[in-house]
Amino acid sequence: SAQVEMGPVNLDVLKKQGKATLNVIKVGGQDEQTSIIEYVVTLRNEERAIALCKAVSEVVIQRYKDILAESVVKSRGYLDTQVALAKTELDQTQKALEEFYLANPEFTRYLDRTTYSNETVRSESNIIDLQTQLASTNTRINAIEKDIKLYSTKPVDAMPVSIQSIVLVNDLRSKLIQMQLEKEQLLLRYSEEYPSVKKLTADIEENRKALYSTYLTLLKEQLLKHKGERDETAASLSSVNNLQGETMLEYNEFSVKRLVYDGLDRDLTIAENNYRLMREKFVEAKIREDEVRNRYTLAIIDAPNKAFPKDEFFHKPLFKIIFAFVGSLFFSMILVFLMDYFDFRYKSTTDVSMVLDLPILGEIPQYRAGK
Repeated sequence: SAQVEMGPVNLDVLKKQGKATLNVIKVGGQDEQTSIIEYVVTLRNEERAIALCKAVSEVVIQRYKDILAESVVKSRGYLDTQVALAKTELDQTQKALEEFYLANPEFTRYLDRTTYSNETVRSESNIIDLQTQLASTNTRINAIEKDIKLYSTKPVDAMPVSIQSIVLVNDLRSKLIQMQLEKEQLLLRYSEEYPSVKKLTADIEENRKALYSTYLTLLKEQLLKHKGERDETAASLSSVNNLQGETMLEYNEFSVKRLVYDGLDRDLTIAENNYRLMREKFVEAKIREDEVRNRYTLAIIDAPNKAFPKDEFFHKPLFKIIFAFVGSLFFSMILVFLMDYFDFRYKSTTDVSMVLDLPILGEIPQYRAGK
């Protein structure tokens, strides 16, 4: 029998020869790679034993080489598959980030430095416009106040008394009041918008930093994950290489065993030749013995054995029963005598008085001697 780690071997050629019966027995394992197949060869002809064993060993070695090649190919395919899966997962991660940015455009705008700078410039330009309007308003207010002072410093006689002058003064005063209101509104608007713009700028900066740190964290996690997968792939590759080395060692051991088998095969051939010669000599000796026996035949006549007839009396069942009864009775008598003879207990008051030399008033219990 031969036990090797491989799948079933096609030995139909040996079966068709009619020289042996081959039985394939699966010992253990769930798949073809890990199962142990046992090939039991029952030889029908002693002269064809060596040829059949050589044929089986050659088929087994060839199958072992095929299994080794298949394991190398499968290992390379597994590594290619792992690399492809890693690339696919990286593409999926990038696609998920793009979809997240498309679904949340405000994060994309905050992350974009150009957009951030445009928002900042726009806010600063609004503040500058408000400051310019405030300066122009102050200029106009100063001019109107100057005109009012001009008219107010003149004496009453020197002041124009026409309706246009009065209307002009009233208009100037109304314009002054309106410009003061506009000034207050601009100041209020400036005081309201400047902190909001400043806060918006700070929020934009914080959101940009937070999103940038989140993006860096995700990128580091993906890099660590792919690094771990790369390490696992390298470990699996090293394990495959170790397995290949072990397989080569087993193949070398099998080659050594085959050499040992060849030596045993030669010894078997020599032993078969010696056995054949001894068998031929045995046949010749038997032929000579038959010739001698046929030549010198002795006639031995056995007389009837009547010198010692059987005693029929000792074989009857009644005698056996009586003999057993008498023997058991005699044995019981001897046993009772011995028990009474070796009994050292005090049985009467006389025995106690003999030992103690005291007057005894009545019976006492039987004690063992020395108690």
